[in-house]
Amino acid sequence: MRLMASSSSSSSSESASTKVVMTTQVKTVMLYPIPSLIFLLHQAVSFPALVLLDPTTFLVLGNLKIVITGVLTRIFLKSTSAGWTYKKWIGLILVTVGACTTQVGKSEKTGGKWMLFQRFSAFGYFLGIGDAILSALGGVYVEFVFKKNINDSIHWQNLQMYAFGLLFNSARLTYLDFRKFGGWDDDNDDSSGNEAVYAWPMTVFSGHSFISMCVVANLAFGGLLVSHIIKNVDAIAKVFATACAMFLTPTLSFILFAHVPSPAIFGGVLIASYGMLTYYDLVPIRSSGNLSSSSSSSSSNSDSIDSNEKNRTATTPRSRRGVVL
Repeated sequence: MRLMASSSSSSSSESASTKVVMTTQVKTVMLYPIPSLIFLLHQAVSFPALVLLDPTTFLVLGNLKIVITGVLTRIFLKSTSAGWTYKKWIGLILVTVGACTTQVGKSEKTGGKWMLFQRFSAFGYFLGIGDAILSALGGVYVEFVFKKNINDSIHWQNLQMYAFGLLFNSARLTYLDFRKFGGWDDDNDDSSGNEAVYAWPMTVFSGHSFISMCVVANLAFGGLLVSHIIKNVDAIAKVFATACAMFLTPTLSFILFAHVPSPAIFGGVLIASYGMLTYYDLVPIRSSGNLSSSSSSSSSNSDSIDSNEKNRTATTPRSRRGVVL
């Protein structure tokens, strides 16, 4: 769906009067398979992690991508992050802590117990952290590719990336079909018999309802919007936009389903909001360096006042000086 939307947008841009820039050099085009492979690995890691971990722990580990995105941006996009200060890192940490706080709490579904760490799996934690790293790496690399040819049409860039994504996912589904039809997968032994088995092109739309197709369309167009955010701003703004869902989800949940938000959600939203304001330098924070400089300046001012007082006393005539008995 994203590929069709990007293709139609690119075609409409070409038919318009404005000139559309499309870089077709091989060395540039070959940059686009890499993010497609990264997101393919991200999907392959996410589902096993969801099976091994409880949903709350998975979401908490996934929120680590906020800080990891900042670290990867600082390492690989030094021109973009050249003017970073300590306030940027404080903001990223606060947004991460706020996003994790919204997921912590007690639930009736767990018998009043904490929803976090319901299931422990070392391999699950490894996959959860890997999921966060791959998500952050994909966002930073897409920013690098998009801004490397900043004058290229965003629709042309999306078209290339989603074309490779379609190719890789089709190859993966074909491989799974070979395992299924060739008897490589032992889990499909029970399916032999009268039940018909079809290849993935014949079942790609099976089992979907109108609501599920709306969800797919929402995710598709949301991905296109994310690509605009990454190209016109950066990957940090993309993870911040994702974190902003914590502001809207409790509100819509209360309006639609009468679910009362927990205190952890309110606290997490406040912490994340302050973190975003700190990152974009909208909240003044006095550093220890400023305090030391102000104290040193005040001490120097007091020293200058004392020296001026001594000079004034030395130049005063003896008859005007006070007599000390």
